[in-house]
Amino acid sequence: MKYFPLFIALKKCPILVVGGGKIATRKIKLLLDFGAQIQVVSNTLCQELKELNEQKKIFWISKNFHKSQLKKVFLVIAATNNNILNETVFKNANESYRLVNVVDDKKKCSIIFSSIIDRYPLIIAISSNGIVPILTRLLREKIESLISFNIGKLITIIQKWKTRINQKFKNIFYRRRFFEEILNGNFSSLIKNGNIKEAENLLSKEIKNKKVYKGAVIILESTQGSKNLLTLRGLQALQEADIVLYDSVIDKELLNLIRRDAQIISVNFHKLDCFYYKKNIDDRLIKLAQQNKRVVRLIFGNFIISIENFYLNFNQLKKSNIFFEFIPGVSIFNKYITSSLLHIALTNRYFKNDFLFINNDHNNFYLSSYFKNKTLIIPNVNKKNIFVIIHTLISVGYNFKKENFILINSISMKQIIFLKNLKNLKKISSFLSKPIFLIVGKIINNKKNVQYLQKVYNPSINFSLVQLN
Repeated sequence: MKYFPLFIALKKCPILVVGGGKIATRKIKLLLDFGAQIQVVSNTLCQELKELNEQKKIFWISKNFHKSQLKKVFLVIAATNNNILNETVFKNANESYRLVNVVDDKKKCSIIFSSIIDRYPLIIAISSNGIVPILTRLLREKIESLISFNIGKLITIIQKWKTRINQKFKNIFYRRRFFEEILNGNFSSLIKNGNIKEAENLLSKEIKNKKVYKGAVIILESTQGSKNLLTLRGLQALQEADIVLYDSVIDKELLNLIRRDAQIISVNFHKLDCFYYKKNIDDRLIKLAQQNKRVVRLIFGNFIISIENFYLNFNQLKKSNIFFEFIPGVSIFNKYITSSLLHIALTNRYFKNDFLFINNDHNNFYLSSYFKNKTLIIPNVNKKNIFVIIHTLISVGYNFKKENFILINSISMKQIIFLKNLKNLKKISSFLSKPIFLIVGKIINNKKNVQYLQKVYNPSINFSLVQLN
């Protein structure tokens, strides 16, 4: 059975507890903290429950259970070691359409108790569907260590200022942006450190400031359409998006990560071979962003490898002052090339984030201006297309008079050629008769990095390094 997470206001809510021992006491104390009105049925009460009864915090209504006791209660808890009695309570509660919890017997529970983190007004509940309670306890401990004890004060302060915030930002999109900016900024840090007065002053200042929130277009890769291959930044983008356009083959579990109130639009993946259909989608991204909305294009597969599916007008993005971001997924293709073909340790901390794979379709290189700080790795370069590729790279800002580049035999991996001058291409025409990798960019402009790349090649490969000045 899958349980639905639900928060309920229990103040003055009548709840029947059948049982008077330690387990019943633990449940009763928890419910009392939330203002519930507890009625107890038990032959005897433990000392702690006797004291609560004497203080009139609970009501000991009977020693024996009767079905009539269910008439005016909302929830029933059976906490006895008598299986027959527990079965009777469960059966009668179900027949009376009452929520029921039989302790340590999940099959007899229409409601279960979760592990709670209480930073009122913030309440976090964790559940393993009643299967592994110790796991929820361990998770609770980990999460508690991450949440400031002042988080409740943060919520209280925002509640105090909420009317003014709503008056200033009547547009729900702008209001959401304001809250995201505030909660991710210095305001939260000040609250966390106990500087409450400074935090309120900062909040007041931010409300008075004139805010201009502009639209954004974000291309988000989801390798194989799976949530398991989504990066943390990708998850943040889905949570921040106002609108998400996704390929129809994307996994439903991944779509569940999108913010609940975001507009979600399916794109027919099988029509993406139609130019006009693709262009219409990408023009739509720009129009939505011009309405000051954050638009995420969630794609199936690798954006760079399948760039022919996109006709974004990047000049229009710039003219409209629309923010553009490309968020790669965890690419199996990239891993395959790096580990099985190039033998380059791209996970090295010095330049692991600086490499970008791009295929040799000349249309792709017009994106290079957005990745100018990257070092490009281009597979399947040959004698016929290398001059077109280099000319296109030059047109988008790469300077081959200043930048070095490397050619690697992509079949035998037995030869690497390091070039400093384009004129030398004619000297290696025989080498270009086979498919090669072209590597160009900031990393190989640094001699130390080039030397490192030479060292990390698999020593078992007998390659020769040819350097042409």
